[in-house]
Amino acid sequence: MNSGELNDSGFSHIPRKQGERLINKNGTSNVKKEGLSFVERFSMYHALTSMNWRVFFLCLFLCFIAINIIFAFIYLLIGIKGIGGIEMLTFKSSFLKSFYFSTQSLTTVGYGQLYPKTPLVSFVAAVESFVGLLSFAMATGLLYGRFSKPTAKLIFSDNLLFAPFKEGEALMIRLANPKDSQIIDVTADVIFTYLDFNEGQATRKFFNLPLEIDRINMLATSWTLVHPINEESPLFELSKNTLIKSDPEVFIQIQGFDVTYNQSVNTRTSFKVDEFVWNAKFKKILKNDNKGAPVIDLGELSSYNKL
Repeated sequence: MNSGELNDSGFSHIPRKQGERLINKNGTSNVKKEGLSFVERFSMYHALTSMNWRVFFLCLFLCFIAINIIFAFIYLLIGIKGIGGIEMLTFKSSFLKSFYFSTQSLTTVGYGQLYPKTPLVSFVAAVESFVGLLSFAMATGLLYGRFSKPTAKLIFSDNLLFAPFKEGEALMIRLANPKDSQIIDVTADVIFTYLDFNEGQATRKFFNLPLEIDRINMLATSWTLVHPINEESPLFELSKNTLIKSDPEVFIQIQGFDVTYNQSVNTRTSFKVDEFVWNAKFKKILKNDNKGAPVIDLGELSSYNKL
């Protein structure tokens, strides 16, 4: 066994479907969990603070509409005459009026045209106002949770390169911080996994890939992770064809300290064999402008030259 092999990688050694990722490109785990009910597995707070911003606002809007529809039907059931300012209209018009009255009660706006006339409608409107206060408090908390959650939104090169390095070859991945935030004490861990076929039995093995530099003081420009492929590397005895057939995957975890949030942050991504490029070298993206100030072209982060 290679000295860099990991026995406790956090993933199973059981082979998966060919081409399936262990870590998704966005850093999330690709492990399906079964044996628990949906309620036991589902975390609403995690889902609402982790989903896309458009989906998040769509969920808030749909919840707002759903609550008002429910209360609109309640007002119709207890009697539309209990709401002042509503004349005898068709069911459609009465429902719309009830819906608008519900939105005013939920948000405690109260324009004055519609108002409760009976004690029962007043009671329901009071309950709805309380529900509205709780709902908006929860929405505010979720918004704060999303904004205050520290994340290292780093960008990675589209490809992993096998490039000439010194007198041999090295595995290279480039990354950068596209934001103005400062991330300091940045460390990188790179893990390589592939299928090892022994007497017809496939076993997934994991190796930690030592980097030439695995820590930098500040991620100010870009950082190219370099793993020299020497005699101590698990990639040393794997030819290109063998590597392609062994369903390899390389995943990276970056950790650092975000000065803006004053908290530790981390991010992950992975590369599959179709994202490997042999005999290539990244283009230089750091240069000086006319005044001599350093400039980095992040649009060329993934650019490389074939050798």
